[in-house]
Amino acid sequence: MVAKTFLIALLSLTGLIPTDLPAQDSGCTRRTVAVGVADRQWNLVQGLGAANFRGSLHGHGVQILSATVDAKPRKIVVLLDASGSMTDHEGDGWKTERTISGYLIRFAPPQASIAFLGFSRTVLDTEGFDQDAGELLKRLSALVKVCEQRRKGLQRTALYDAIASARDLLRAPNLGDVICPLTDAEDNMSQTTPRRVQEELLTAGVRLFGIVMLHVPQVRGRTPEEATGPDRLHSMVEATGGNTLFVPYGARSEPYDDIRAKTPADAVDLALQRLFQQMGEFYRLEVSLPGTVQKPTKWKLEVIDAGGKPMRGVEIHYPQELMPCANVGG
Repeated sequence: MVAKTFLIALLSLTGLIPTDLPAQDSGCTRRTVAVGVADRQWNLVQGLGAANFRGSLHGHGVQILSATVDAKPRKIVVLLDASGSMTDHEGDGWKTERTISGYLIRFAPPQASIAFLGFSRTVLDTEGFDQDAGELLKRLSALVKVCEQRRKGLQRTALYDAIASARDLLRAPNLGDVICPLTDAEDNMSQTTPRRVQEELLTAGVRLFGIVMLHVPQVRGRTPEEATGPDRLHSMVEATGGNTLFVPYGARSEPYDDIRAKTPADAVDLALQRLFQQMGEFYRLEVSLPGTVQKPTKWKLEVIDAGGKPMRGVEIHYPQELMPCANVGG
C-alpha cells in the first residue's frame, strides 16, 4: 500500500498524471466562448470584466472564470453571391457587393487574413487568404471577373452549401474566425441543411456575420426564398455570435435609428466600419458549466452592471448553443 501511494505521488510530480489540465475535464464543463458587446450605435463596449457577465444553463449558474479582450489577427472569409437574384435587379445588388467587399479591405480588422469565395448554385471560385490590401484588391478583381463570366443563367442559389465550403476553407479555425456572406439570403438549392451548417460553425467556434441586401423586385413578385431567407440567415448569424447589417439604409431600423450621421450614405458607412470592428475584437470568456452537455443545448448569457442588473443600452452576441463535448474541437 505504501509503495502504491508513493508511486502515484511520484507520477503526479513528474507530470504523468496531469490532473489540472483541461483535457482531464471528462465532462467538458470548461469552455471558451467568443462574446461581442456593442452599444446601440454598434460601438464596442470597453472595460468589461468577468463580473459583468452572468450565465445560466438549465436554470443553474454558469461560472465566469475570466473575461479578456481578444483582438488577435483572425481569418475572414467573404462570400459573394453571384446568383441571378443578385444580378437581375439592374445589377444593383452585385454592384453593392463589390463596393462593400472593397470597403472591407480598406477597414478590415488589424492584420486580418481575408479570403474571397464566389458562389451561385455551386462555388464558382475562391481567392485564398492574404493581408496586403493591394494584393487583396487584385484577388477580389480576379474573383469578380470569374463570377461575371459565369453568372449568366445562374438563377439558383446554394447559400448554405457556400457557407459550409467557407468553413472548409478555414481548415483549422481559431476561436472567433469569421465567415461573412454578402447576399440577399435566398437559398433554393443547398444540399446541406441550415441546421447542420449552424452546428458545424458552433463546433468550430466560427462566427457568422451577414450583410444582407433587401432589394425590391422590379418586375416579378418576391419568391418564398427571398421572403423568408433574410430572417433565417439572421437567426443563424445570431446563433453563432455574429451580427447582421441590412442594406440599403433603413431596410431594417437597427442600427440606423441610433447612428448619428449627416446622410444615409454616411450612416451605412459607419455601420459597416463598426461591423468590421466587431469581426476583429471580442471578449474571450472562460466559463465553467454546472454540468455536462449531452446534446446541442441553449444557454443564456447577459451583461450586467455593478448592481447585478442587466446593463442598459448594450447588445450581446454570443454562441447561443453549447455543443456536446465530443463535438467540440480544441
